[in-house]
Amino acid sequence: MCKANAHGLKIIMLGLLISSIELTHAQTHKGAFEAGIEAGPFLFIASGGRETIGGFGLCLEPHLDYFLTEEFAAGVTGFFYRSFEGEEGLFFGAAYSHFNYFFSSSSQFSPYIGFRVGVLNPNSELFFGAGPQIGFKYFVTHQFSINTQLDGAIHGISGGTFFLANLVLGLSFHI
Repeated sequence: MCKANAHGLKIIMLGLLISSIELTHAQTHKGAFEAGIEAGPFLFIASGGRETIGGFGLCLEPHLDYFLTEEFAAGVTGFFYRSFEGEEGLFFGAAYSHFNYFFSSSSQFSPYIGFRVGVLNPNSELFFGAGPQIGFKYFVTHQFSINTQLDGAIHGISGGTFFLANLVLGLSFHI
């Protein structure tokens, strides 16, 4: 009876070891794709000449990434925002290309830093912008991660600038 329990414990330990090895190799490997969606609050500040307006709102951000190496990913992100300024609020969108560097690609916890460039569409006009992003992924399984990210971008608009910052939380699926 005691030998059976010891044998069962060895099988469980071996299973956990194999699971952890599989987890470390399946997350951010060269040639992998990642699709996900995040949501959260955002802040915007627009200044032009002497007038400055600002506000808060909520955003929804779908993304698709491709891992060029285990540490480096490139991708695209769409942004859909709704601010709570005024009675009706403001609706606008943006699209960015981003490039991220992952510091620990073989770990369950993968922090990263990156840069994004793209366009913002606040008033039916397109404005180019760029900015940094920082975040991390926590791999629940080798295919699913929980993500959080803080990013910002400064866009040039007619006679001024438009600053946009987001703090989002979401999920990703790794192929």
